[in-house]
Amino acid sequence: MKIGARSSPSGAAALDDIVQGQDVAAATNVLLSLPLSERTRLFEERAEPIGLLERLRLLEAAPLLQVTGSVSRMARSNRVGHRARAARLMTVAGIATIDLVRLLYDAKAEVRLLAARGASQHPDPSVIWALVEMLGDPDEGCRAAATASLIDLGSLVTPSLERALDRVGRPLSPAALVAALRVARALGESRLFPSVVRFRDHDDPRVRTMVAACLATTRGRGGADALESMLGDPDPAVRTAAVGALGTLQRWRLAPDIA
Repeated sequence: MKIGARSSPSGAAALDDIVQGQDVAAATNVLLSLPLSERTRLFEERAEPIGLLERLRLLEAAPLLQVTGSVSRMARSNRVGHRARAARLMTVAGIATIDLVRLLYDAKAEVRLLAARGASQHPDPSVIWALVEMLGDPDEGCRAAATASLIDLGSLVTPSLERALDRVGRPLSPAALVAALRVARALGESRLFPSVVRFRDHDDPRVRTMVAACLATTRGRGGADALESMLGDPDPAVRTAAVGALGTLQRWRLAPDIA
């Protein structure tokens, strides 16, 4: 089949039956009669946003139809296009964890971005750590995708995020810190408070602004005092964030101290 050619009507109808949970056995036999490349293409055509139940049905069918193995082989390809296809397909066909991690560290930003977007469906520690490291990615889109997936993963990411924030030997860049603090703010885990508050005097005002926002959600002992000290920050964005955080903590009495 030529690249870009449409899949067979019978195959598309069979995959539709699987997605709808109808005549699954018969639909599976139809699909198994097709070449693996055709089956893989059919799954790729369904790799658009779909409902959770439909996606789970595809993920269940993919190993039997040998599509999951095909995705992992593409993830290990030397061809960028194949690796990008694997990153798109993994959301409906699955992928081995080791191959997903490989895609998250890919040399091409396009591949890393696609992999990060689907990574929240794989709550493995190695995947989570790769996403945390991607918070320092030179590509802004990759940083944003990693941030979104980490937030989607929820409290599972807290230990890895804490480890990254507390790392001394290889500290995070300002851009990575801003992204990490954005995740910390969304998680609202009090465990992260000590890791967050120590950056309140960071040289970069973007970092200090995010610290102020985080202190409203991590709610550690001494958070209000830290925010009070930030009311005199030379940067207006930091002062504004501190005011908002104090409001969230219902410490309005400090408002008159704002210049």
